[in-house]
Amino acid sequence: MKNKSILIAATVIAVFLLALFLQFIVNSSAAKNQEALASETDSSVSLATAKTQNVQNAQNDNDKTANNETDPLVSTPSHKAQDEKDNSDESSNDVVASPLHQSKDHSDTQNAQDAASQEISSYEDLNYVDDKTFNMIKESYAKIDFSGEFNTGDTSKCDFYKKQFIKLLNNEVTFKDKDSQKEFYLKDYDEISLMEEIGSNISKCTFYFFDADGDGVPELGITDCARFIYIFKYDINSNKFLLWYGTVAICNNLIGTRKAYRDDSSVANEINYAFYNLDQHGNEDCSLWFCLRYYPNPTNDQAETAYLASFPQFVDESKNATLSDDMKKQAYFCDPQNRYYFKITEEQWNELTKKFFDSKKAADENIKKVTFTYNELFGTLVSAK
Repeated sequence: MKNKSILIAATVIAVFLLALFLQFIVNSSAAKNQEALASETDSSVSLATAKTQNVQNAQNDNDKTANNETDPLVSTPSHKAQDEKDNSDESSNDVVASPLHQSKDHSDTQNAQDAASQEISSYEDLNYVDDKTFNMIKESYAKIDFSGEFNTGDTSKCDFYKKQFIKLLNNEVTFKDKDSQKEFYLKDYDEISLMEEIGSNISKCTFYFFDADGDGVPELGITDCARFIYIFKYDINSNKFLLWYGTVAICNNLIGTRKAYRDDSSVANEINYAFYNLDQHGNEDCSLWFCLRYYPNPTNDQAETAYLASFPQFVDESKNATLSDDMKKQAYFCDPQNRYYFKITEEQWNELTKKFFDSKKAADENIKKVTFTYNELFGTLVSAK
């Protein structure tokens, strides 16, 4: 009986162990199947992801190509070159252009350049203008009155205005700079403020006293004969002073009431002349430029002179000459000035400019009649501080 009980117990244990072994085998098989399934699933997901990424990359490449063609911030080499050209054109207009044309936008300048011959990149490449063009230039010059006068205006009011201007010289009152619209004492303004540094003062300046704006009463001009000319106006109605006209280019000078000129030989191998008509506020109403250029002839190394002339340019553009495309092709376009220069013969240049040089010569003499030292102009009036 005892042996039988032991046999039964052993059988139960064996069956239990067999069941455990079978369960282990089943669990191991299930784990392997699950791992294989997971691996297959991961591979499928990776493949799908890779395909999606490839599609996205291809789309991004297309987008980049499109952006390079349309986005101004992403420039291909050709776009970059154009951007640099445009920036250069805009910079030239901003920094160097004549005050008469600061309001003109870049598109106007570009259109004018496109109309001109692309082959003419220098005045040295110019041919002489045809007769039709020269006659048009000649007619435009004939309409300009180059003559000038230095009238003092109502002489009975001269002492009154001198007493007002002495207040300005003594820094008792301010004046308005029409460009900045700011008020200044004379001692604090521009080139005058530097005079003390060079051991000078306002009383050592040269003074012009004449009717500069044509209103019948005198204005006061101040110059150091080296760096600046300023003309001040006193408005009796407002009891205010205004800087009516100013230039810090000593090559500029006065021809008379509301007229000025430029005679500039400061740049090597060239001389630039200009004539300015001023309006009643002292702003340029019309400008006219003509020049001489000296350069070696490449064929014989002899010095050559180019005689250049331009059409008058008015602030009122309706008064400006209309140039045909054929005329523009004969000209050199000066971008900073937005102006066309034409090559003419020496004889033609002398014919065009004779009245200008006659007036300039007369003005250089006539201005002496209204030119004074401080003591000559103000006499016994209170000395400038």
